[in-house]
Amino acid sequence: MKTKAKNLVVMVLAAVIFLTMLPMVCPQKAMADTNTLTAVRALSEDGDSTEIQPGDEEEPVSEEPAKSEFEEKAVISSISKKEYTGKAIKPEPVVKIGKKTLKKDKDYKVSYKNNKNVGTATVVVEGTGKYSGTITKTFKINPKGTTIKATVSLRKSAIINWNRQAKKMSKKRVTGYQIQLATNKKFTKNVKKVKVEGYQKAAQMVKKLKGGKKYFVRIRTYSTVDKKTYYSKWSPVKTVNTLA
Repeated sequence: MKTKAKNLVVMVLAAVIFLTMLPMVCPQKAMADTNTLTAVRALSEDGDSTEIQPGDEEEPVSEEPAKSEFEEKAVISSISKKEYTGKAIKPEPVVKIGKKTLKKDKDYKVSYKNNKNVGTATVVVEGTGKYSGTITKTFKINPKGTTIKATVSLRKSAIINWNRQAKKMSKKRVTGYQIQLATNKKFTKNVKKVKVEGYQKAAQMVKKLKGGKKYFVRIRTYSTVDKKTYYSKWSPVKTVNTLA
């Protein structure tokens, strides 16, 4: 028994010496094991203890720069729709902060984006002087319209002729035409709509009308840009009497 007890004591002492010498022999492994197996205990704000594992530190949150007074309070009044002219369109914006109307070149300067062709243009207003920051406003540029040249009466149908767009009006500016007919001036009764694709077309037969009726007729151009459709103003109204 005494021999067994002595052997056990020797084994325990050997184990203690080994564990004591381990950090000196391989410090990197000892540190890695310590980080992996040991959690740092910390007190949360409410007094409860929590465990923060290595690598759980919170990342700093980046804050967006604060907006200036100009960007927060300045307002650009609405800009009406414009018609394509072939030249850059530059509407003068009205810029206000509250009830105060700001002055161009003194309080702000103006630039434009995409303001020539049919589509959505942008007015860019940048504060100057005591104001800083940038605000924007969009407005639409619609295709140039056309007018009805003549109408031809047929049995329960009619032919509509209109003034064709010039050759320089490419498909990008005018995709086609929309004709609308109705038996009243407000275009609410017996309404008929016809879509004509192709900017170079200048006539269209409209079928399935009521015979022996007076129809009011108007036309407008349309252009499709980036999957959005832009329409011109309606033309002056003409009439056609269908045959019974």
